[in-house]
Amino acid sequence: MAEELKIAHGGKDERYDLLHRQVVALTEGEADDIANMANIAAMIHATIEPLWTGFYRVEGDELVLGPFQGPLACSRIKYGKGVCGTAWERGETLVVEDVEKFPGHIACSSLSRSEIVVPVWRDGKVVAVLDIDSTELASFDERDRLWLERIVKCFDTAPQELVVKRVALGELVERVSCKDNYTFTSEPDSESRDYDDNMWNDLISNLIDHCGGDADRVAKTFVNHFDAEDNYLVTYALDLSAEERDELVNDCEEWRMEEI
Repeated sequence: MAEELKIAHGGKDERYDLLHRQVVALTEGEADDIANMANIAAMIHATIEPLWTGFYRVEGDELVLGPFQGPLACSRIKYGKGVCGTAWERGETLVVEDVEKFPGHIACSSLSRSEIVVPVWRDGKVVAVLDIDSTELASFDERDRLWLERIVKCFDTAPQELVVKRVALGELVERVSCKDNYTFTSEPDSESRDYDDNMWNDLISNLIDHCGGDADRVAKTFVNHFDAEDNYLVTYALDLSAEERDELVNDCEEWRMEEI
């Protein structure tokens, strides 16, 4: 592919669709992450014109600045700190409409008003995050999340079905936690749970993929996603011992293999 970016004139989906196709074409066959991050950051920045677009790479217990477009940025961000560190910790995309309202926000630029951070996965682990900042409030929405998650899939070498499951985790969580359809209880042994075993197994299986098979992260993900006091999933996860968490992971891995 020639190094000439084409930008669609139309709505958000049209622009992202053309961008995505060009990213796939440009990164196909290129194994160097830095080269791909540099090109992708430049392509996204030119297409949606935010304040800042770039990558932070996972190095030990912190994120280290990678290729970017825009003003100077923070060089290092600790695990679980700020929007980037929190997205890494949770293993999920964060869309922040107003950065000033995000607890522990790290102001690398005083011009930033809203932000989206997308984890970059490889072999079941987060290896980087894509960070985009805007000077306007609420610049990013669900369409940005979906398209940007598709774009960073070029870094993932996991089997395609696992990649799809991770991208779909957000939708799955919303579906099973919807109070209009399902009722959760704080008592693990209660018979009043209004859900079926297949739905439960689907959820656990997707969380295992999402957390790279790490039992502690599976339990932590429950707490992150289901934080209501009367929520069955939170209580269930919190009540599990480390041994029970490992057993849960093993059981669900066996179930998933049987389904395949």
